[in-house]
Amino acid sequence: MSKNPNPQGKGNLPVLRELSKSSAVLSRVLPKKWEQVSRELFTSLFVLESNFRFQPVSEQEYWLYYQDEDFCLSLLSPAEKLKKALPVGKCYLQSDLTWSLELTDEAIADRNLQSLLEERQERFAEKLAAKGGLDELLPHYQESIPFTQRVMLFALGHSLRASLERSGEKERYTLTSGPASA
Repeated sequence: MSKNPNPQGKGNLPVLRELSKSSAVLSRVLPKKWEQVSRELFTSLFVLESNFRFQPVSEQEYWLYYQDEDFCLSLLSPAEKLKKALPVGKCYLQSDLTWSLELTDEAIADRNLQSLLEERQERFAEKLAAKGGLDELLPHYQESIPFTQRVMLFALGHSLRASLERSGEKERYTLTSGPASA
């Protein structure tokens, strides 16, 4: 028996449809400064690296949970969630394909979770400072990343690049090396 060349069942039409949706978003992207882009990139990567198996849509409420050292994005609010998991916060996919996250009081009070978040922020800052920049921080094609996350990461990168270009930050900050030295 031969290996299935398309294990997720994704053909060209779904890929093209998703990419065309993200292209339409780029026409509405607002200019943003490097500091805002880096904050939004951290939050967006954090959300997109969590487990989920649905197609998020912009301006809808989602919930991020932490359980068994794993993060999961869900449509269910803490009142609806049956499994015992720590509600990290309420998430929104913005119209420019960046994510926002409002931490819950429980998450803020949980020292282990706060320590984990601080470690992730430190690693992100180190990558950003070490010639990282936008291109280095966005994951490139990885077969292990589910289709939806791959498309969303691709579109996120284009959205953030467009924001920097529209703000004039491309002159001051290169897209491959972060803030230019003064």
